[in-house]
Amino acid sequence: MRVTANGFARLMNILKGIASSTCSGRIAVTLEGGYDLTALSESVRAVLLEMKDDNGWIDGEKCQNQENNDYKNIERGIDRIREILSSHWKCF
Repeated sequence: MRVTANGFARLMNILKGIASSTCSGRIAVTLEGGYDLTALSESVRAVLLEMKDDNGWIDGEKCQNQENNDYKNIERGIDRIREILSSHWKCF
């Protein structure tokens, strides 16, 4: 995996939203190994700051907007691939 500290913070941001709507905001977190101690410490810090409050490590709304834009681009790419392959593969 090549998840950055920002990526781990965003994952926690998403999990907080899910936990808020499904289990009164409760989350259990475990730490599993790591070979790059610098990256590990940065990622742990990012996750803890994100858990601390809504003004944590990242701007969840900004990330969501960027992700929505990225998904649109990805969907266009997938549609184009389906179009190209449809003449060769009946399943498309």
